[in-house]
Amino acid sequence: MYGYGPQRSAIPRVVGILALVFAPIGIFFSLVFVAGPVGEHAAPASEWLPLISWLWVTFVASIVLFGLHLTGGILAVMYKRAAPLVMSLYGILGIALALGRIAVPLALMPKNAGHSSMTDDFVFMQIGYGMLAVIWPISALALLNTRGSKTACAGLPRVPQVVNVFG
Repeated sequence: MYGYGPQRSAIPRVVGILALVFAPIGIFFSLVFVAGPVGEHAAPASEWLPLISWLWVTFVASIVLFGLHLTGGILAVMYKRAAPLVMSLYGILGIALALGRIAVPLALMPKNAGHSSMTDDFVFMQIGYGMLAVIWPISALALLNTRGSKTACAGLPRVPQVVNVFG
């Protein structure tokens, strides 16, 4: 076994690659599921305005969150020391935003809304999107906080290479 040292975990690199794929997809889905429904309805009634304001806040928060996501993905691919911290921050904020997308539209929905396209777009679509969006932040948070991931990102101690002079 000449020249082989301890192997570092591949989890940070895999999570980083997935983050680089999922972050642009997340921005796209924020555009489709948040900005799309808001722009689709010409002049919503005044009782919907608090919910529409919340949707714009989540849209801006999503853009910031996915910037953090991309940063964490790049750091994880490069096994940088800050990768678990940045991806953990992304995971916690991503879970909070997803849970907010589930709970807040229900709380802000007008009492007399009934079943309409506004209810479908502004409430039920947000709940569905929040339920889908919570899966990856939980996974990234769990995977990058394993001992192997943290050790891999902390850097391996230099192992002296054994040189085979005979062959």
